[in-house]
Amino acid sequence: MDNPTRQPWTNHTPHPSTFLWAHELRRENIQLVNQIDTIRADLAAANDTIASLNRSLETLDQRAREETTKLENTLKDLEVRWDTNLRTGIERLDDLEAENRRLRSRLDVLERDCHRCAREQHSMEDGIRERVLDEVRDMLLLERGKLGVGGAAAVAACSAAGSDVLVPDSMPVGSGPGVGFDRRGEGLVSETLSDTTWGTPSLVDEDQQCVGNGEDVEQLGVEVSGDVKQKAAMPKVIQDRASPRQESTKASDTPNPKVELESTNAPPVQRKRQRTRRSIPIVPADEEDERILMEMFRR
Repeated sequence: MDNPTRQPWTNHTPHPSTFLWAHELRRENIQLVNQIDTIRADLAAANDTIASLNRSLETLDQRAREETTKLENTLKDLEVRWDTNLRTGIERLDDLEAENRRLRSRLDVLERDCHRCAREQHSMEDGIRERVLDEVRDMLLLERGKLGVGGAAAVAACSAAGSDVLVPDSMPVGSGPGVGFDRRGEGLVSETLSDTTWGTPSLVDEDQQCVGNGEDVEQLGVEVSGDVKQKAAMPKVIQDRASPRQESTKASDTPNPKVELESTNAPPVQRKRQRTRRSIPIVPADEEDERILMEMFRR
């Protein structure tokens, strides 16, 4: 069947407007084709960008998973270390508390011992001071006593033998810092603080007497200090004692034929050696002596 709407081709001349529309349509067609090509290029670039972004996203996802794994492992290690350090710190704190309690108890014991030692030392110092004062008092009371026979015999024996051993009453006269004198003119009397001089039977005779006049101890101390001041005159006493021996020696140097003849006929007689009384100084006890005695008692 023929299409009723289709008109048969007629040979007729085209209208000028037809050329204008045809040119416009062609120009629009070319423009649309160019836009389609641009869109296709943009689509390809977008597809490439999407693919690159997908690859980057996959890489980031992988790195994120790796970092997450590392962080989880690090967190686990930190938790383990934290638990270990916490337990160690708690144990150390408990040990320190126990040690602190032990030190506190030891400190209390040491404080009690220190107070006890201080009391004992104080009482010992008081006792030593009393003993020293009693000994000095007894020494001052025995100052005016007579020298025993046993002590004199020992001094004579040591003097005859020429011994250098220091025995009671054997110190040279004037060699000490202070010398005690007898008020009754009996010569030099020596006493010491120890028992070797006046506490043994060999040096104390039955005839030795203590001061019985009831004089005060302080007066005796003043007398002893006055006697100490007289030590400057001791070299003169020694020279006076040595001068008779020198004069006798000089007199024996003079030639005497009778004496020489008698000496040749007579047997030799040993000349009696003059005995020199020696003394040990009496030094009053002071703070230094008390300190030395306390150190000796502590040992």
